[in-house]
Amino acid sequence: MKTLIILAIMTSMVCAQIMGKWKNELDSVMTVDHIVGDTFHGIYETAVSGNGTHLTAPVDGKFTMPTAPETLGTIAFAVNWEYKNSEGKIVRSTSTWAGFYTDSVISAQWLLVRGCTLKDTWSSTTVGKDFFNKQK
Repeated sequence: MKTLIILAIMTSMVCAQIMGKWKNELDSVMTVDHIVGDTFHGIYETAVSGNGTHLTAPVDGKFTMPTAPETLGTIAFAVNWEYKNSEGKIVRSTSTWAGFYTDSVISAQWLLVRGCTLKDTWSSTTVGKDFFNKQK
């Protein structure tokens, strides 16, 4: 019983850490507004896009709880994008992030995969790193 109470308290603390607004170094904002178990949902607004506008799309992710006070929890989330380019053609892509979180920072590697032909799959993927800071 005591273990279940401690687990419930830890889960509540982790949910409070993840819930809210997170802003990265490019001014993109992820807002986590719903958590069930280890799954979260929200909205992601990118400040950078292929057509030069701010795009908004649903974000869905998962997280793990730290296993000890000195360890970090892991986090992963994804966004599917759709927009029209300067020629009016629909462009679709997917961004994913995977990394670590604290109560104030998410540090994550990201992949952006653009729709392409089979022969262009290698050049259609971009890799980078983001740091998100929790907003008050």
